Amino acid sequence: MADEFAKLSDKQLLTLLIYGEARGEPVEGQIAVACVARNRVKSFKWGGTWTAVILQPSQFSCFNKDDPNYVKLLRIAEGTFDEPLILKQTIWVAEGVLYDRCLDNTKGATHYVTETLYNSPEKPLWINRLKVTVRIGSHVFMKEALS
Repeated sequence: MADEFAKLSDKQLLTLLIYGEARGEPVEGQIAVACVARNRVKSFKWGGTWTAVILQPSQFSCFNKDDPNYVKLLRIAEGTFDEPLILKQTIWVAEGVLYDRCLDNTKGATHYVTETLYNSPEKPLWINRLKVTVRIGSHVFMKEALS
């Protein structure tokens, strides 16, 4: 777990997740990324809390120390940030998803990847066991296929 972020509130963590993973996406795409986290929290397979889900190692790349977004997320967490409008929007989306004001536009997705990675010959093997639920913005959203 990324210790630098473990002390943050659920709203702060979800805001950082949306910023780090989907700030360039339309609002629907930002909501979708946040819904994946919410679907994981509700399933209890990933820990059952926002902190456990969002900071689980290797799940959301923006929290990996080698990801270019990691330093930006640290700056936001420290209160030093220079893109206030996009941050306001990601806070708004985080509140909507966190407090169940937004419907799940992913149809129950618990995973997503970029369209580029999904169509790549080098796509991760774990993708093969999932079923695509929807495509929003530049992301493909998936969930486990029923047997």
